[in-house]
Amino acid sequence: VESKYLALKRTGEKEVAQGGLPVNTEAFTFETSTFSGKGILRIPSEETKEYFKGKRRLSSVLVQGKFKKKISFRDVLTGQEFCHPVKSP
Repeated sequence: VESKYLALKRTGEKEVAQGGLPVNTEAFTFETSTFSGKGILRIPSEETKEYFKGKRRLSSVLVQGKFKKKISFRDVLTGQEFCHPVKSP
């Protein structure tokens, strides 16, 4: 399954997303074998300064969607993996 921004590769039983995501712009859509949704990624910048004003966070990732089949909450994992160090402006 692919989206405009991500290609999903299967490694054993896991699906791994590879690609780039838009930052501080529009929401992106994505779909896996178990989940379909959209998300938005924000990092501090001139255009997001009001969003981050008064906050100590270094980034914001929002995800909304639906599971395609019943899944135990203890099996739900989230996370981020970066290939290179991320520097905020």
